Amino acid sequence: MTLDLQAGLSYWLLRNTNLPVFPGLDHDERADVLVVGAGVTGELAAAVLADAGMDVVVLDWRALAQGSSGASTALISYEPDLSISELSALRGRDAAVEAYRAARDANHALARLIERLGIQCGFERAASVHIARSLWQSVALRTEHRLRNQNGFACEYLSARELEQRHGLVARSALWCDDAAQLDPVRLLVGLLDHVARRGSRIHRAHVTTVERAGDGFVALTRQGPCVRARRVVFATGYESQERLRQDSVQLTSTFVIAADARPGVPEWLRCAILWDTDRPYHYVRSADGRLLAGGGDVPFVDEAARDALMPRKADELLRYLRAILPGLRLDIFSTWCGTFARTDDSLPYIGEHPDMPGVFHSLGYGGNGITAGMIGALELLDVVHGRPHEHAALFSFVRDRPRAHRAKSVGSLRGWRGFNSSYRVPPEPESS
Repeated sequence: MTLDLQAGLSYWLLRNTNLPVFPGLDHDERADVLVVGAGVTGELAAAVLADAGMDVVVLDWRALAQGSSGASTALISYEPDLSISELSALRGRDAAVEAYRAARDANHALARLIERLGIQCGFERAASVHIARSLWQSVALRTEHRLRNQNGFACEYLSARELEQRHGLVARSALWCDDAAQLDPVRLLVGLLDHVARRGSRIHRAHVTTVERAGDGFVALTRQGPCVRARRVVFATGYESQERLRQDSVQLTSTFVIAADARPGVPEWLRCAILWDTDRPYHYVRSADGRLLAGGGDVPFVDEAARDALMPRKADELLRYLRAILPGLRLDIFSTWCGTFARTDDSLPYIGEHPDMPGVFHSLGYGGNGITAGMIGALELLDVVHGRPHEHAALFSFVRDRPRAHRAKSVGSLRGWRGFNSSYRVPPEPESS
């Protein structure tokens, strides 16, 4: 069997049809860099490397956008799944502030890249709004408001009355921040793919079975037969990387999303805002093409059948959630889908070399900010191939200190997801591509 990373009717795949098709790998290849994984993370890495004049080959056994990228809601935020408060308790204040700054800088770099390449992916800047629906959540937002402003992340604290009067939003309070964005992840993928191809790099559909040292580089063997020789190898295989790495600090989870028609229409403020709550587990909302996309209510991943069976109930829960926080709207579900994602103990991605795979670079955007993490990984990778130290390498390293979980209980999580004490071995990929 294989792990289906998404099921249902993803809004982005309904919206974007006639997607490009990767040609199969029917001959041996040679390149400066082999990127394994053609999702957003892999394509960002390939685009940055190709721009630097490197010859790149990208391999993926899936068709375009059939993995996690096609199931994403593509909320571009510098805030990881943990608040500065909680991340400080886990990793220390300096590391927490560094993580937030690294993500903010990466999002700015992503915006510049999209603009420079002329990718038409609906990228637009947005506010990030975190709402509290209980008293203790509201207290935590007050603390977060103070810490954000002290450390250069400007934000505004809004009371229940201000939320109701300004936005018709029902909540106890909210944190209103700038520097967020939203986009169409499938159109971003298509644009990156087109750019990489125009720079002379090749993208093939093939399943990599083994990567071995070969002289001063590597050789990647594929199930299809041909191999790829490269000076460097990058794994951007996301959650399926756990089949090889099996990190006990990474937990797979199932998430659920609906796209809903809204009448009389999406509120004007929400057209340029992404919304999160501080529930456990958290929910998130954004608009797209006059519809509302709402997701969350994550549960530990057991298997695809169990995840998919939850879709009807989870869709109903998400619809009720939207109606509760935006009571002035009439809402009807347009599409429903679910996906498998992963979280880490400290909510941060893993980027760099794994101790068991020296010389092989990993860019694994675990957590709720996968696209942002993909950009961070691409920027670090560019430094690595040029022999330069990267300023955030230690923060996202595989050998970073494990979080001090016992210290986290005093502050609470901004998005409410603390992680599940479970692990799952990704099943092997299918015998045929």
